[in-house]
Amino acid sequence: DTPCQNVFGRKIVVYPDRIQQLFPRDKALIEMNVESYVGVPLVNSDRQTLGLLAVLSTKPLIDAKWMQEVIQIFAIRVSSELERRQAEQNLKQQAQIINQIHDGVVAIDLDGYITIWNKGAERLFGYQAQDILGQHIGIVYSKNQQQFLQEELITSLLEQGTDDLEVKMHRKLGETFDAHLSLSLQKDDRHNPIGMINYFRDISDRKRAEAAEKILKKALENAVEGIARLDRQGRYFQVNKAY
Repeated sequence: DTPCQNVFGRKIVVYPDRIQQLFPRDKALIEMNVESYVGVPLVNSDRQTLGLLAVLSTKPLIDAKWMQEVIQIFAIRVSSELERRQAEQNLKQQAQIINQIHDGVVAIDLDGYITIWNKGAERLFGYQAQDILGQHIGIVYSKNQQQFLQEELITSLLEQGTDDLEVKMHRKLGETFDAHLSLSLQKDDRHNPIGMINYFRDISDRKRAEAAEKILKKALENAVEGIARLDRQGRYFQVNKAY
């Protein structure tokens, strides 16, 4: 049993004197010759406990009220700093995870301005993160989709929360390409919308293959000669009318 264990779950704990007699099994108190103790839990803005702050003295506590006021002021400052550092660490970890995703991951606020741009997005669009953060997401959409982006896509996402579609995108060097876009609404702890997460995947190769398949299929259907297509096992999977 230690005085620190009694701090958690309370606002503040004060032992003005004879702390060693109250906690005879706490060897640390004996080794440091502690006589008085004041402890307060450190909590974040969500009221979650981060740790505790304690003042130990080798002398009895004379003005307990003053010490309580002082330690509570310091506890607020320390808690804020710990929460800030934890938030920064969480952001760094999230950024590392996002940058390991091969697809383009782009976060925007509710007005469409870019707040996150991962390495996949850099490869896909050609813009470096430092050059595009803060710009409007419309920069990577083809001109004929600007109105669709604002009037339909964002409005639909705010209503439904998610969306999947195929769009024409625009690279930095001017090339237009086909992409599969998955959208999800980003919300805060109170479930209020604060932005949107965009997942882009280049599907140009697939679209070209589909287009080539359509041309081949039409050629087969219009051919006068009988034509058949077989798979690697020698099985028929397509024949034309003349076959």
